[in-house]
Amino acid sequence: MSAAAVSVAEPVGGPAPVVRRPARQDPAERRRALYHLASPVSVLTVNRDGHLHGTTASTVTLISKDPLLLGVCLRVGSSFAQLAKEEGRFAVNVLGAQQAELAQRFAGRRPDGLGQFAGVPWSPAPYAGAPLLDGALAHYVCRVHGTLPLGDSLVLLGQVVHATAVEDSPLLSYSGGLFAGFLRPVPAPPVPGSHAPALSAPALSAPALSAPALSTHASPAPASPVPTSKETSTS
Repeated sequence: MSAAAVSVAEPVGGPAPVVRRPARQDPAERRRALYHLASPVSVLTVNRDGHLHGTTASTVTLISKDPLLLGVCLRVGSSFAQLAKEEGRFAVNVLGAQQAELAQRFAGRRPDGLGQFAGVPWSPAPYAGAPLLDGALAHYVCRVHGTLPLGDSLVLLGQVVHATAVEDSPLLSYSGGLFAGFLRPVPAPPVPGSHAPALSAPALSAPALSAPALSTHASPAPASPVPTSKETSTS
């Protein structure tokens, strides 16, 4: 059959399928909605031949359980990503509710190298040599597994080779600000046919989100990438 003879068959026994298109929406409105994704706040650190560097990131997420991989979104051109790729190793410091000042410190303008960590208690990770910040909720020491450019972001993948954690309240990024997140357990649903009282999953019993702690933004819905899980600093 020639190309001229090809035709689109009409649907049999019903109307033509409806083509669905997304409704028109202001892109800024979509971005503001995404600021309501609450996410943990971490400081990523690297030691590249003695050159130390740290940066704040608003999301570190589990990518795979086997192998154990985590991912973090950084800006394209991130100097942290470049140093981590060159070194092949880095560390993630998951911040606690009382460490908002550290989140701000590594998100703003700061000295280069060791000066970034002046006055900040830390110890070197045995494998990576990267700073492990005192008081963090968790430390993840990673081997660089790869990077993936997506849109205006660069996803840095790390294979976790060593991890430690303590039980405490997290620091969260939400709606453009930093919040001290106090965990309140949610009652488990009752088992059908059982008259036993529902048990709560173990968690820290305290009020839910508190008032904003120190915030990296004055407005509740900034144009910054903090709540959308990208690197909060420019480096």
